[in-house]
Amino acid sequence: MIKRIKIMLAGICGYGENYIKELLSLRDPAIELSGIADPFADRSPHIAEIKSRNIPVFDTVDAYYQNHSADLAVISSPIHTHYQYIMSCLNHGSNVLCEKPVCGDADQIKALVEREKETGLFVAIGYQLCFSRDVLALKRDILDGVYGKPLLLKSMWLPRRNTRYYRRNKWAGMTRYGGEKIYDSPLSNACAHQLQIMLFLLGSEINRSAEIIDADARLWKARPDIENYDAAAVRLRTVENTELLFFAAHCVEEKNIGPMGDFVFEKGAIHFERKEGLDFSARFNDGREKSYASIDKGKPFQKLYDALESAASGKAPVCTLETAKAHTQCVAMVQNFPINKPGSGKLVYANSDPEDEYYYIPGLSDVFIKSYNDNNLPLGSAFDS
Repeated sequence: MIKRIKIMLAGICGYGENYIKELLSLRDPAIELSGIADPFADRSPHIAEIKSRNIPVFDTVDAYYQNHSADLAVISSPIHTHYQYIMSCLNHGSNVLCEKPVCGDADQIKALVEREKETGLFVAIGYQLCFSRDVLALKRDILDGVYGKPLLLKSMWLPRRNTRYYRRNKWAGMTRYGGEKIYDSPLSNACAHQLQIMLFLLGSEINRSAEIIDADARLWKARPDIENYDAAAVRLRTVENTELLFFAAHCVEEKNIGPMGDFVFEKGAIHFERKEGLDFSARFNDGREKSYASIDKGKPFQKLYDALESAASGKAPVCTLETAKAHTQCVAMVQNFPINKPGSGKLVYANSDPEDEYYYIPGLSDVFIKSYNDNNLPLGSAFDS
């Protein structure tokens, strides 16, 4: 990287702590952290180092731009701020790397895509699997016809989440916050990568995702203190008539099941599961096998380094608004289905810590695993008491 890149970081708490740690660790003279926008920056454990380096801190993105510019704006602020922050950054001449999900409103995605095109800048979205080198190698093989026509893709992740997770901010489990649609759920947030990777792999170009034209869903809510669902079983159909199945839940008794996935094509099937990371392997119908586990996945924060390289070179990154909009559309489509309330979820206290309590629906994981193996959705009344 030759060109000097000035970065503005919006949000240094929550997930943003990962970005500030990474940026503070850099010793590349071509990369300058020129400012931070976060009204609660003093809560960050890194605030002393930020001040010692004389990195200016502002309450808002607009306040930063009053006297500063940036080649790349990194947005890791709460979901309900994403739309306005991205628009402001584009209007001030900055390329953007924004954390997922972009927002909950498909119309806002459309407006951002239009503004992105008008400015000639890029908006990268931080679905990190799309930047992973093994995933990109797999997608190139799919595009090259190595596996033939896709027939069925399915994925599942059931990570239990406790009260601490839902109290980490004011919008967890909400459908709207700050006047914006956010539709926070396992589908849109914690398990979003496993849905996005299926959409991404079926995209007609390396930087596109599949277009979804139909959806069916079964939704449940175990926690009484959230607005949205905490378990989902979803069937999607692409414009090419490929079926996708996705199962995600936080209200399970087990600490974690998955992530896992099975992608069936004409010439073979691809399986992934979590080992060191997500490892993808394939078995062809003629018995041949191919593993992508030996491919270097890239840096742990590859999405940031790809965005920096794109800001320097002018070449758009692989995961942009166009790539990410299918996920937002899927989340919005699923939100139209009713949320089943199976009595009340069973409350469990773990380690005598009130913040470590969790709710689960008895039998949910067994039903989801069976539905996954049978390639169907469970009945909406599967857990009614």
